[in-house]
Amino acid sequence: MITMRAPEGLTGFTHQGFPVEIRDGVARVDPRFRGEFETHGFRAEDEAGLALAPARALDLRKQVLIGLFSDRLDAMTDDELDAMLADARAAQQREQDGASTLDPAAVTPEAIDAMTRPELFAFLKLKNVTAVPPITNEALREKARAALAG
Repeated sequence: MITMRAPEGLTGFTHQGFPVEIRDGVARVDPRFRGEFETHGFRAEDEAGLALAPARALDLRKQVLIGLFSDRLDAMTDDELDAMLADARAAQQREQDGASTLDPAAVTPEAIDAMTRPELFAFLKLKNVTAVPPITNEALREKARAALAG
C-alpha cells in the first residue's frame, strides 16, 4: 500500500465500488491503482509526507493486464517467482547480446527470414519500432520487413 494525499476537503471516496478510508486527508492505496487515484486529484507521498512524481498514465487495457498479472504473481510460490525472474533476465540479456552484434545496415530481407527471435527484437529496437510480447515470430518478421523498407 502507498500513501496518497486526498484533494483538499475530500472526506470520502469509493474505488471500484469499495469505500476508501481517508484519515487526516490521507488514504492508503494499492499501488496498482495509483494512476487512477491521481486522475481524481490524489497525490502520492513518501513516508516523510513529501510528494512523489505522478505515475505514468496507463491506458485501461494496460491497467487491466497489470491487475490480472499481479493477481497471478500473488498466487505463485517463491520458487516460481525466482524462475520467472531468471527467465526474464536471461531473455533481456539475449536481446542485449543480439543488439550488440547486429549491424542494421547489413540486414536484408533474406536475413530477416533467418533471424532468431532475440535478433528480431534487437533489430526492431535499433530501428525504433515497438514490438511488445506476446507477439509471434512472423509478426516480428513483418515488422522487421516494414522497418527495412521504410
